[in-house]
This record gives sequence, C-alpha cells and structure tokens, in this order.
Amino acid sequence: MINKELGIGILDIYDDASLIECTKSLAAADPQGFVSTYVITNRKTPLKDFVYDKKIGHSVSMATLRNHCLAAFRCAGLKYLFLINSNVVIKDPEFIQKTIATAEAFGTWFLAGYQGNPTVLDDADLGQSLCINNKLNTDFIFIRSGVVGNLGYFDERFVNTKDLDVLDYIVKARKIGIYPPHPYHATCGDYINYTTAKIDRIDHSDMIDQKNRSVGFSYGYFHHQHKYIPDHDEIKEATKDDLMIFMGDLQAAYAKKA
Repeated sequence: MINKELGIGILDIYDDASLIECTKSLAAADPQGFVSTYVITNRKTPLKDFVYDKKIGHSVSMATLRNHCLAAFRCAGLKYLFLINSNVVIKDPEFIQKTIATAEAFGTWFLAGYQGNPTVLDDADLGQSLCINNKLNTDFIFIRSGVVGNLGYFDERFVNTKDLDVLDYIVKARKIGIYPPHPYHATCGDYINYTTAKIDRIDHSDMIDQKNRSVGFSYGYFHHQHKYIPDHDEIKEATKDDLMIFMGDLQAAYAKKA
C-alpha cells in the first residue's frame, strides 16, 4: 500500500533546523524510502544543498504551497495524502498506518493535527480511537485524494494567514457532510511534536495591519464566502449530542466496510 498509494508533502516555512529535524523523523518512519515525498519551500534563504522538489522565491499563499503537493500526488495516482509543515517532528514511526486505520474505522478522510486535551471517541469493536478537538491545528493534515476530487484544491485567494484556507476547506467539507460540525475537528492521534521555530515564509503574517493588507483582504474574502469572521463573530455551535449523532452517521456512510 505505502509504495503505490501514499504521499507526504513537506512545506518548508520554518528554519533550517526544523526542516532537518522534520525530515529525519519522517525517514525513521519510512526507513526503506517507500513513501513518495514532495518538499516545497517558500523561504528567502532555503536550506543550502537540500534537494527540494519546488522552490518559490516570492510571496504566495499557504494554499498555493499545499496545492503544489496535492497536484503532484494526484498526478502520480496516490490515494492517502499528508501535508505537514516543517516544524512537525514525528514521534511515532507508525503514524502512517495508525492515521489511515483511524480514518478507515471512523470514515474521517480529512484529519487535522493533534491538539492537547481532546475528546476521545472509541470503537471497541474495531479497537480504534478518534481524537476530537475544538481548536484547529493545520501543521498536520491528512486527506484522501477522493476528498480533493470532490471539493477541489485549497482556495489560493486567501493570500495570507496560516489557517484561513484550511478553515474555508473545512466549511465546505461540513456542507457536504464529511467533516464534524462547528466547532469540532477530527484530528490525528498524539503522534507528533513541534519545533519552537517561528514561521519564516516570505511576507507571512496573521496580523491585520496597514503595512500588510493581505491579511485583511483574506479575512474579508472569508467573510464574503461564509458570512462570519473566525474567532470574532459568534456562530451556532453543535452540542456534543449533535457531534455523536453526526459521527455515527459519518462512520456508517464512509468507514471502510469489513
């Protein structure tokens, strides 16, 4: 399965040390080099002598970086896709198999990164657990190629910020019933750590100010699309009972059948 069906995209947007630690941890999880990888950088000074698949030396959106990886993997016919930022350090070498097993068990084919203190759903019959959190972590994303086939690529009109393009994708996924209701996020397990480096992406910002109006444009576009501003406007939240009902329906519809 791994050789023919799986791809890992690495977004080099932190420092050299982070990229080195990230790639070393991935090599430990794939010692035979079977997994297809795609490393893209958007730093002014990428790691010297590192062999990148793509270098972008001007300001682009996070969505653009993610989409380069997805497009390469879909052209190669890969099925299970991971997108990780270069601050991610894999601490469980079996994270690939465990993540896919969780998705198969619960029908969660779009998973965000792990956050602390999750709500844990257990399927005793399958021996699998799923973490649910109300905070979004976009440093790690698992997505099945078929989801991209249905929803398309990330929207590159979110020209700045780290997370808005993913949140936009999540809202779209919720509308077609394949992602937990607001404010919940299905996540991978506790398989990852993070470096402490700051983002080094060209012209990156998450702050709305006069010097970098791209962040304001991005939030304005999100409001235009979805009629609310994240972390500012109150929108209706699902109850935990709503969540449980949804997850049961999702599992029935999209979990791998025995």
